[in-house]
Amino acid sequence: MKSFFRYISLLFVLLFSVELFAVKRFYSENSVLSQGKWVKISVSEEGVYQLTAKELSNMGFSNPRQVHLHGYGGELLDENFTTASYVDDLPEIPTYWDESSQKLVFYLRGTIGFKPNTNAKTKVLTPLFFEENYTSNNSYYFLTENSAKPLRYAKEEDADFDVEESTVEDIYKYQSITIKKFDETNLLGSGRNWYGEIYEPNQRKTYTLFFKNMIVGDTASFFCQVLSSANIATNFNIYTDLGNSDYQKCTVSALSNGAQVSTSTLQGVELQSNSSSVSFDLKYSCTQKSGRGYVDYIIGTANSYLDANTVNFIRRIKSLDYEYSRFHFGKAKTNDVFLDVSDVEHIYVPEVSFSGDSAFVVVRNAVTPNLQRFVNFSPSNVYPSPSVVGDVKNQNLHAMKDFEYVIITPTEF
Repeated sequence: MKSFFRYISLLFVLLFSVELFAVKRFYSENSVLSQGKWVKISVSEEGVYQLTAKELSNMGFSNPRQVHLHGYGGELLDENFTTASYVDDLPEIPTYWDESSQKLVFYLRGTIGFKPNTNAKTKVLTPLFFEENYTSNNSYYFLTENSAKPLRYAKEEDADFDVEESTVEDIYKYQSITIKKFDETNLLGSGRNWYGEIYEPNQRKTYTLFFKNMIVGDTASFFCQVLSSANIATNFNIYTDLGNSDYQKCTVSALSNGAQVSTSTLQGVELQSNSSSVSFDLKYSCTQKSGRGYVDYIIGTANSYLDANTVNFIRRIKSLDYEYSRFHFGKAKTNDVFLDVSDVEHIYVPEVSFSGDSAFVVVRNAVTPNLQRFVNFSPSNVYPSPSVVGDVKNQNLHAMKDFEYVIITPTEF
């Protein structure tokens, strides 16, 4: 389990040289946690969340409008501490204060990040691959209150621009991604990789993948990483609701060179849906009684509508053929909020215009990162509240001097 790593991992923060951290942009003199009231909150997945004025008051904050949000979230941070964009203290994250409903609304990241898919076999199904935080099941953020003006969602300074139609890519749908990651057992008793969904020989299991705003009647595709501990070659077969005769299989090689498990990637067939989900079966075909099969992850993709009435998580590789991309959202209201969240430390509102119940969101491909991420929400809608972990005592590790590294170990050591 992931908790295993929280208790046995050793964290070494090495100072490569005195000159490196002499540059103040890499190291804050004092932590933001060194003063003021702080409350720790957590979420288990990426999403739009809210905290009402009453909830903030119950946490001990006297003026909900002056509450600030800080944190990185639960996605893996860059291990390169020398980059110019690296911030060693908790950065402030922008929020939206809805005066009519007296609540704070904000976007938070979960523990699953995304990166370009470099696997030639599977990137035809999705250009993106996920990156899991293997040390935690939750993302943690921090709330505080002070007299400074809280950071709010705002347009980028140069967001107003004239667009020539020949340079615009019009987008009416997006590729929705669903991920099932299984973390039940560690076959090596060590390392980062955890697997799940244990199969006995010839066992068959059913899986259902859900997609928000999936285009009914369209097709979905999937692929999964499967493993086997048998000393002989085994197969994983895919069965769809089209019948048992319609299946695809992949062969997992026999163990070799003292290995404890053998892996293979199973590329799924296209599945047609008449709802917001698709289902399929996996069967582990093995003639060795002691053999066991495992599933590491399943990734499904499907085309979804751009519906402004629900939260859309749009993730894609930016277009290289067009200077601009224009997203066409239906069921929109003029107070809807659209965000470019490609860079968690620079979330901003792109250029948005409205016509009837449609919203048109324009982004400049030249200035956004290669991996684009967008999200939308309606302030009047109700969103889940993050879990409250509790108050955080003031602390200031940044003020410590004359140390070269920090070692964190469990008490059992």
